[in-house]
Amino acid sequence: MNKEWVAQILGLIFCLGIFVVFTPKTWAVPIAQQNQDYGFSLIVWQLIQELGSNLSGTAQSFTFRISTTRSNQNQFDYTAENSRIYDKSNNNSYISGCVPANSPPNDSLRGLSFSTANVPLGYQDVTIDFSCRNYDFILGHKYLIKISNANTGNSGSGQILFAAASYANNPNSDYFSEGGLKYANGNKFDYANNSGSCNPSAYTWNGTNPFHNGCYVWTTAKDDLFFSLSNNAHPPKLPVIFIPGIGGSEFKASQQIFWSAPDGHGGTYQHAYDTDEKIWVNQDEATKLGNDDYFDILRLKADGQTPESSLNLTGNLTPFGYSEIDPFFAGMGFVKGTNFFVFPYDWRKDVRTTKDDLDNLIETARQKSGQTKVNLVVHSMGGLVARYYISDAAKAAKVNKLIELGVPHLGTVDGLEAIMYGKPAGRQIIGDFYIGIAASEVKDIFQNLPSAFQLLPSNHYFKSISDNLSPFRDDRDIDNDKITGSLTYNQTKNLLTNLSYNMVTFTFGEQLHNSIDPILNQTNGTKIYEIVGSSQPTLGQIHETWWITWPINLIPKTDEIYINGDDTVPLYSASLKNDSLDLSGADKIYYVEQRHADLVSQNGIAMQTV
Repeated sequence: MNKEWVAQILGLIFCLGIFVVFTPKTWAVPIAQQNQDYGFSLIVWQLIQELGSNLSGTAQSFTFRISTTRSNQNQFDYTAENSRIYDKSNNNSYISGCVPANSPPNDSLRGLSFSTANVPLGYQDVTIDFSCRNYDFILGHKYLIKISNANTGNSGSGQILFAAASYANNPNSDYFSEGGLKYANGNKFDYANNSGSCNPSAYTWNGTNPFHNGCYVWTTAKDDLFFSLSNNAHPPKLPVIFIPGIGGSEFKASQQIFWSAPDGHGGTYQHAYDTDEKIWVNQDEATKLGNDDYFDILRLKADGQTPESSLNLTGNLTPFGYSEIDPFFAGMGFVKGTNFFVFPYDWRKDVRTTKDDLDNLIETARQKSGQTKVNLVVHSMGGLVARYYISDAAKAAKVNKLIELGVPHLGTVDGLEAIMYGKPAGRQIIGDFYIGIAASEVKDIFQNLPSAFQLLPSNHYFKSISDNLSPFRDDRDIDNDKITGSLTYNQTKNLLTNLSYNMVTFTFGEQLHNSIDPILNQTNGTKIYEIVGSSQPTLGQIHETWWITWPINLIPKTDEIYINGDDTVPLYSASLKNDSLDLSGADKIYYVEQRHADLVSQNGIAMQTV
């Protein structure tokens, strides 16, 4: 089977998470720019002070505008070679533009690009590239720009100095005599003899006199200089941490493992796993027909804490479902490892065990970004991770915004179905036929996972719905406790106990919801934004009944009743708001007509809302 086709069909979405769930582009930021039209003057002194106040990042490019009616392109021979950005605070050091290796001396375009798009008639923009120098601006240093189309040692003729404007002894030599820069009020600077009154590297920075040091600046209505200095720094923004849902983090074998254990359906599964072999999600194994016992190695023991085998996180999100997260944030100018981070975690275990690891990542993000707070963007069960974290007031003080995508705050009936019946994780082809992981395997893995039980409808979920929409309706009395009809929370708990499900792991789920559900509207100062999927048929009730009920009950069947939601999380569990009650604590709630898995698609309305 073609692997590219497999990657497309593996949508491995599962119960509040995505099982199957770029080199960042340069983000040039204008450091300072001036594009005043005719009739305005530029105060150079103000420009210099602005350039010296907040530069950071790597030098990228400098663009300035020239008159094409009074000059020609040959005027700019050697411009790239002779143009400079001076670091006034660092012993007058400078960087020059990029000059390609072995470039012919008469190549007037080396390191330059020219454009007449979106500029006035009779002008063009010239851009000098500085990126090849990999020069980092130093915060607080003062910088000066010089553009020159003259050979070094040519007594500076034809130079444009942003500190002192252009200068020459003979006014007729000015290429911009009727629309640009003025001459220095004094002698031109002689580079050959290092003398003169307007040396840009010797230009003083104190005082406010525009005629300071004998350098004359723009003063007339004909001044129409255009420039834009940019770098690859990113706009100061709070760092973002993305937290995926259940199944969203990759696992690999930490060593060679020979697995031999009951397969959960009457046999024994044996398999040798290599060191560093990616287990979750191994797409070749996921697409094989059969019971998918390869994934048995993900199981936990009955205590809900001890792994059955030694696995490690790879540090990556699963590419099936979360492949668009990195490019999405890179496209907004975030740099991974600097002001954008992902939080892979062991999604099998109790959500509460993630608190310290998340706090460590938040501290790293604060330190690397230089910011005091972070923004969290979370999907599905990642929202339970975040909500538990901010329930601690000291931890919440580090979080500015929490942006939620399809979070099952109060649980979901999908989770109950997965534990009791199994739920295929993959792409539905037709009817009950899926490409992906079999429902029997999902059920097998989930039996001892605290996280799976933390996705069950909580006591608060039951309080928010009418009796006839309770998650489980047992008209067949499948546990023989003489209780039939729509079950309450405690009756559902008794049902699972009577059917011998792991109540140790059930207790983990109950403890989590008992701690955070009553205080969901108390956010400890964190601003909450909920993005809620709606208008998708979503499992709202499992109904155990009969095909024939009269004159006697015959042929058992299981029905599914659907309600509004994102196809996985019921609307109220995600929004925490109905006509009479609001537990959300949200600053804003956005409703989008998207499926649960699609909420993390970078071009979808949910991520655009992010």
